[in-house]
Amino acid sequence: MGALCASCYVEVYGVAVLPEVLELTYCRVCGSYKLQGQWVEGSGELLDTVREYSYILLSQKLKPTVNVDEVWIEDVEVVESAEKGVLNVRVSIAGRAGSTPVSESRIVKVKVNTSVCPSCARRISKTGYNAIVQVRPLTGDFGDDTRRRLERLLSKLEARVRSSIISIERSKNGFDILVDDQNVARIIAGRIKATFGGYITETFKVTGVKRGGGRKGVLTVAVRILNVKPGDVIAYSGAPHIVVESGSQGLKLVNMSTGDRVTVDYESLVGVELLKAEDYAGGMLRRLQLSRIEGENLVFKDASGGELRIPLGYVRVLRGDLTLGGVYLAYLLRGTLYLVGGLELEQEGSI
Repeated sequence: MGALCASCYVEVYGVAVLPEVLELTYCRVCGSYKLQGQWVEGSGELLDTVREYSYILLSQKLKPTVNVDEVWIEDVEVVESAEKGVLNVRVSIAGRAGSTPVSESRIVKVKVNTSVCPSCARRISKTGYNAIVQVRPLTGDFGDDTRRRLERLLSKLEARVRSSIISIERSKNGFDILVDDQNVARIIAGRIKATFGGYITETFKVTGVKRGGGRKGVLTVAVRILNVKPGDVIAYSGAPHIVVESGSQGLKLVNMSTGDRVTVDYESLVGVELLKAEDYAGGMLRRLQLSRIEGENLVFKDASGGELRIPLGYVRVLRGDLTLGGVYLAYLLRGTLYLVGGLELEQEGSI
């Protein structure tokens, strides 16, 4: 380091050359910022974003002074500034000159220019979308629990997918998700279907012709999500049916008036009524536990302590296995007891 010791060299020449002022363009709506001409996701709070931006940009622009061999940034800390629209960052710089370690601390000003990024501008104006993901329930109403699950799913989508969402319109019975990319709309619909089950249909409304040929328009991806589970009862084809199982092709049902089993595709179930438990007051639908076996008879007990004794040959297990202590949703039809097991019966505990 010539005639100077390390500390004097740092005092005279510094460890590194770096800008004294940076400019940050920051979206006041979503917190993203502009980096090398591209909008990128921010760190949430403005101070965290300033620190992240300063670290990235200064690491790129940092150059060692003449007698220093290597430099790097160890830390960036946001400190107070008296200037409006300006934040100061304290940059901790380390390096080496030969085998001698050197370090210093510098203050860099960051001018913050607030703006609205293109994605947020489209969301605010609700323009610029090329696709709509239309989410509706397969049966009945959407329901608060289904709504909360869907909102959690959308909030956990990766940043590149969320950035394509222009707006989410919530209605009484579903969601309309406006998206600027048709392929992303299909991705979102696929994630929803994978989580809830159901089916997807697509329609395309032509709005014009692209330069050089080809159609342009708005793609609607309609997702009918499965909002019934085994043990639920629906009014299908004029009779109450209990849902036994759901699969990729549809629902397996049992007619509670005849005992007949049927598999119905999801498209055929659109708009059917989901029946409430109170519609089955009077014992048609009961919660039973297999208490014991007495010869050829099975003995079940209910929540009131009452017992039902029925021959094994008159028991039909529609779902799950027949086990001692097992809890079932059950109904009795013309002397035959139909059981749906393997259910999470709202954590009611043992009977």
